[in-house]
Amino acid sequence: MSIKENVDRSPSKEVLIAMLGSALVQIRASDDLKLIRGLADIFHNLPPHLAYKWGETSNIQAYETILKKASQRGLKNYILKLRDSTEKTFDV
Repeated sequence: MSIKENVDRSPSKEVLIAMLGSALVQIRASDDLKLIRGLADIFHNLPPHLAYKWGETSNIQAYETILKKASQRGLKNYILKLRDSTEKTFDV
């Protein structure tokens, strides 16, 4: 999938959950405080979002929030690559 497709198409709930899991592993394993704080800021609102009633546009809203925070933290490419590798694992 191209980066353009990655931005334009929202990931599934399962992919969002797997991305969160990967981010938590990275937070635990990293010594890079900027990356740790950035990932925490990007993903900290995802669990409650996932817990609420999931609708047709929920994944769009969740992913837009993730990308917005990632852009603010200078981690947008990191998130796009994380999503791409996660979707390859799911064979999406």
